[in-house]
Amino acid sequence: MNQPQSLNSRFLVLTALLQIANELDACGNAYFTELTFKQWYFMLVVTHLFEKPPTLRAAADALGTSHQNAKQIAVKLQEKNYLKIEKDKSDSRSLRLIPTRKYQIASRQWLEKDREFALTIFKDVSLEELTTLYTACAKIEKNLKALQADK
Repeated sequence: MNQPQSLNSRFLVLTALLQIANELDACGNAYFTELTFKQWYFMLVVTHLFEKPPTLRAAADALGTSHQNAKQIAVKLQEKNYLKIEKDKSDSRSLRLIPTRKYQIASRQWLEKDREFALTIFKDVSLEELTTLYTACAKIEKNLKALQADK
C-alpha cells in the first residue's frame, strides 16, 4: 500500500479504507463459518453496546446502517435461531432484538476464535498506532455523520 505524501493523500487513505473494508468482509466470511461477517458484527453490536436488548432502530444507528438493512440482517439471524425479533412491550411500533440461548452458547464457543481473528488482524500494530487509528476513525465517523445531516 502506498503511503500518502501529496495532496492526493486523502484519496489514497480513502481507497485504502475501502480496500480494507472489502478485504475484512471477505476474510471474515471465510473465517467465521456459522455467520457471515456482517451477521457476526451485528450480533457483537447487539450484545456488547447495550445494557438491555436494543431496538432495531438503536442497533441500526449503532451500526451506521439503514433500518431496512439492519432488519434484513436481523431476519436472517432469526432464521438461524440466533436472534428473536419481538415487538417492544412499551411501544408496539418498536422491535426489540433479543439474542437466543443458541447464540449465547455459540458465542462462548467462538470466543477463542474471535480473539484469534482480532489478534491476527492487528498483529505487528502497536498500541500507539491503534490509538492513532481509533482517533482518526472517530473523527472520520463524526465527519460522515455531519455530512449525512447536511443532506
